[in-house]
Amino acid sequence: MSNSRTSQEKPAMDQNNGEKISLWQFWTSLPMKLQRETITFMVINLGDIIMTWFLLSSRAFHAESGSHTSFYESNPVAGYILNHWGIRGMIFFKAAMVGGVILITQYVAQSRLPLARRILNFGSVVVLCVVFYSVWLLRQHATPVPF
Repeated sequence: MSNSRTSQEKPAMDQNNGEKISLWQFWTSLPMKLQRETITFMVINLGDIIMTWFLLSSRAFHAESGSHTSFYESNPVAGYILNHWGIRGMIFFKAAMVGGVILITQYVAQSRLPLARRILNFGSVVVLCVVFYSVWLLRQHATPVPF
């Protein structure tokens, strides 16, 4: 173990052998429940972020009218963030929502593990449907945007 510490790290006692560890080491050594479900939820949401970026940077072609329009964000809250802070704001918003769901389910998992598992699995299925719909939209209506 390194003896150097930043000013933010405060030593804590390791319960196993009495050795001092930093607050960061203590926090990151705590066991996380539902790791598989949490990773699955995060990966699917990463796919949603990527597909959102692809759609927002593409244009839709309407065969009936022969015109091109841009895709837009249908979620009003996310649309507001996109309009005010751009794609970076949208990415931070989506990442914050994912982080919030993970924090809530980890809290719930402390006392009601099956419920937390159902919440994460349900969220994964819902977001996966959104990703599939985004892929379908992109394949059906998108045309590449010239750079």
